[in-house]
Amino acid sequence: MAWEDRQGSKYYYLKQRIGTHVKSLYIGNSVRAYILQAMNEIKREEDDAYRRMVAEEKERESEYNRFHELTNNLVDAVMILNGYHAYKGEWRKKRG
Repeated sequence: MAWEDRQGSKYYYLKQRIGTHVKSLYIGNSVRAYILQAMNEIKREEDDAYRRMVAEEKERESEYNRFHELTNNLVDAVMILNGYHAYKGEWRKKRG
């Protein structure tokens, strides 16, 4: 999506990828072209904001997973120090 200079005037073109080829769609330089450009800029900003939101969510999830793993390791250590062992996913007190 870009304004291109053609014969001393600017015209708006939409670029569309079809497979390995890029096709240019002529829009012109009318009010319609300016409206479409504004709409495309808004969509691009929304897409960027969504990508940032997803990246932040992945970071929070990663931090949560690290905390969860550390907590599980701490619980395992405490149980072992108190004489328990894990058997088929359950903690059992060691005999004798």
